[in-house]
Amino acid sequence: MPSDQTLLSQNDFDIIRSILHEKSGITIADHKKQMVENRITKRMKELNLSCFSDYTKMIESKDKTDEMVHLVNSLTTNVTHFFREGHHFTHLAEEMSKRLNDKQKPIRLWSAACSIGAEPYSCAMTILDTYKKQGPHPNLKILATDIDTIALKRARNGQYPEKVTKGLSKAQLLEYFTQEKSQNNNEKTYRVKQHVRKMVSFNYLNFNQTHWPMSGPFDFIFCRNALIYFNREKQNEYIEKMLKLLAPGGFFYLGHSEHSVMEKRNLKIIGQTIYQKP
Repeated sequence: MPSDQTLLSQNDFDIIRSILHEKSGITIADHKKQMVENRITKRMKELNLSCFSDYTKMIESKDKTDEMVHLVNSLTTNVTHFFREGHHFTHLAEEMSKRLNDKQKPIRLWSAACSIGAEPYSCAMTILDTYKKQGPHPNLKILATDIDTIALKRARNGQYPEKVTKGLSKAQLLEYFTQEKSQNNNEKTYRVKQHVRKMVSFNYLNFNQTHWPMSGPFDFIFCRNALIYFNREKQNEYIEKMLKLLAPGGFFYLGHSEHSVMEKRNLKIIGQTIYQKP
């Protein structure tokens, strides 16, 4: 049987999630204790630590603040695939077509919690499809941010196992990806082509930091399936900051289970979890 030292005590669990909330705003529910134990155990092995109390002492230490990056990376989940919630990309294509007629006005899109990059690359492919009919736009930029540095590294690389390419048609795989050799010969690997990768700028962002480095305004903001990590107070705080960065007439996209956080806001409901700023 495992010893008490190799099990996550309630006290250590409370310390870990309290520090995580303080630094990142992320809330860990009571029933997530086993998940935290499993993921922190892996990190402890990398650090050659034998008990959770040693780990909590480390993250409480002021000279170990760099461990917060690893803590966040360990406790955030990156479950995603291309063109998830496809109605959002249908709407993006429609609105992008309208804006492409004005080649002088800049177009800005922000994927606020981009994870491993499937969302911003889906946006880029959607835009490239509109280019086929209307020609490219000379001043269009896509910003993608996340708190998970490991996810950002994967996103910049743009290489994905076949299971992540769910949602892509065979035509899209041929046009926008190259098939590459995988370390696991039993699984195909695909990499986003360079001209698509160059459309997206990936940067680190902790929603909980006081000052966000982007200035906006953005015409489109995607913040999908990220707010579920935060309590209602933090959700409202972050949404208000995002909406200040959204241009008048711009669109805000949420995950399918996050619509309740948009109640009583001065936004026009366009479709399922699609909102327009007046």
